[in-house]
Amino acid sequence: IRFSALDYLMKPVDIDDLVTAVAKVKSNGSERDDPPSYDSILHNVRNRLGQDGKLAVPTSDGMEFIDLKDIIFCEADGSYTLIHLDARKPMLISKSLKDFEAILDPQIYCRVHHGSIINLGHITKYVKGEGGYAIMSNGEHVDISRRKKEEFMKLISRI
Repeated sequence: IRFSALDYLMKPVDIDDLVTAVAKVKSNGSERDDPPSYDSILHNVRNRLGQDGKLAVPTSDGMEFIDLKDIIFCEADGSYTLIHLDARKPMLISKSLKDFEAILDPQIYCRVHHGSIINLGHITKYVKGEGGYAIMSNGEHVDISRRKKEEFMKLISRI
């Protein structure tokens, strides 16, 4: 509901504003232009259950399916997420990092910082420090927070 608001009303409610808002709802009822997000949610839930290796992400003209193995890391950008991909330009997606954390497999993707999730398969080097940082397969450095370091170290020790 929050993501698909057609209008909003502020207190004290003006009758004319209420009538206008109701008219908008009636006129847009079944002509919504964002049903693909329902499809992408369904696809991603199935994906989480291991049915395939792709992630459906909403784009301005529909949906794009990206291979999970191609995700190097995800980076928060406000309420958006920048997905860094192998051999492709990064994609800016209108979903939060928390949304991706809920979808991605926690044995492969690790939240290493409040603003980053990394694919453990794309780490080329870990550099020690307070939290340290990971050097990813695309050469970028991703900081590891002190709070997440222990969990991160457990996961990479299994690689």
